[in-house]
Amino acid sequence: MRRRHYLAIGGTGTLGAIAGCTGALEDDECTPGSDPVSEIELDFAAYTEDDRYTDETYHVQGTVVEQSSTRVVIDDGTSLAAVSVASSEYVFDTEEFDIGDCISGSGSLHVPRSGQHEIPYVGLEPEEIEFGSSEKDVSSLPDRPDQTISSDYNGLDEEITVTVTGAAEIPSDQLLIRWREYESETPWTEADREWWHELTDVPPGEPIPDGSQFTRATSSFDYSAFWLSGDRGWSRELDQLRTNDIR
Repeated sequence: MRRRHYLAIGGTGTLGAIAGCTGALEDDECTPGSDPVSEIELDFAAYTEDDRYTDETYHVQGTVVEQSSTRVVIDDGTSLAAVSVASSEYVFDTEEFDIGDCISGSGSLHVPRSGQHEIPYVGLEPEEIEFGSSEKDVSSLPDRPDQTISSDYNGLDEEITVTVTGAAEIPSDQLLIRWREYESETPWTEADREWWHELTDVPPGEPIPDGSQFTRATSSFDYSAFWLSGDRGWSRELDQLRTNDIR
């Protein structure tokens, strides 16, 4: 495989001049790196959202299943992880690699500032990044559920009502409700968490029916409805509300 330029100069929202070459992998099997993703613990208790990276460094390697210039999702055969370029000077040049290619690199675990996902997020050092072909057959990411989650906050009564709409699809033990104090710097992975079946009369594991809802008294809060697919650790935020959004 020829050596190519996989990073581009970023910073303006568009790709600029091509950066230096990254290395070329020779592992067609795209085996897991020194740190299998399934063994990376998301322990951010000692950090806040103002922190960008933890003190832990990991080496990951996996097949690309989703790509953008700022984030690539990989499957290493044990679970899913997201990787980015640790240096803000560079972004991925997505014209130079494809879904199904292999990426390898080392870097620090990223402290999540948003609640969109709960998978390991590693910021790769530019000089550590390598790309190559992969013969591994991996599945695409699970589709987002068709059911929707909506929230309504009554400031006078200081109550929030959360409702699931659409044909029964999401199991009640795959929809997580997360809470944290208003404007808290606590990462979402450290927030208080309750399953849908703990908040409603839907039995554990049963699909949530259309119109299922709960009402909770709360005043100063950030709220997030979070879906865990059950497939390789993939997860996605389906709804969120922060008190300052409605005050």
